[in-house]
Amino acid sequence: MLVSLPNGEAVRGEEVRRILIEPTVAPPRLEGQRFAVVLEFADGEKRVLATGLTRMDALDFARRCARALHESAGQGG
Repeated sequence: MLVSLPNGEAVRGEEVRRILIEPTVAPPRLEGQRFAVVLEFADGEKRVLATGLTRMDALDFARRCARALHESAGQGG
């Protein structure tokens, strides 16, 4: 079953194994550490969904992705 993620992308929920929050290099104009939200699939592929996020924004985005995946699993997908 296709799952619509918060960034508008659609993925097959059953293929997603993990949602990762990884540190990234902040652009010079931004202060503080920045993070990316990454999906890891069963075949080992990784897809960056969002980057340049603050820690709190990355946590929020990852939670919303997890919620979308969890809700789709409850619908038989």
